[in-house]
Amino acid sequence: MRIRPQIEEDRKKAYNYFTYLMHEQTKPFILTQPRSNPQNALMWLWLTFIDKEKKNEGEIRCKEYWYAWFMQQYPIFYESSEVPKSSSNYDKEEMQQFLNNIDMHSSTEWGYELPDPNEKKAQDWFKYNGYNPDELYYKKTWNML
Repeated sequence: MRIRPQIEEDRKKAYNYFTYLMHEQTKPFILTQPRSNPQNALMWLWLTFIDKEKKNEGEIRCKEYWYAWFMQQYPIFYESSEVPKSSSNYDKEEMQQFLNNIDMHSSTEWGYELPDPNEKKAQDWFKYNGYNPDELYYKKTWNML
């Protein structure tokens, strides 16, 4: 079972409650951190970039189309289910994996160099839109050979 408490106080209550229940249940539980808002902002920044590049190549779509396309190409499933998760239900690690999939596919299949979230221009964009870039939680974990 996965739970996603949003506030520290709720996390403590949930942890204490499930610690108590562990004596009565044998099924383990996992406390996860929900994806960060800057991770979500980076995803939409990249999808907007992909949409503009594709329009330049004559493929008229919208960023929501590319979101659905990537969700279909690289699904992350609920535990013991064949239903893929929505990115709003991803935890930080799953969102990291999804962002890597977008970055890798865009670079290797389409030849796009997506905006680097660590560059000053992207950092300024995050700050301008009210996000703390330190909460981004994205590190490229793949390399082109």
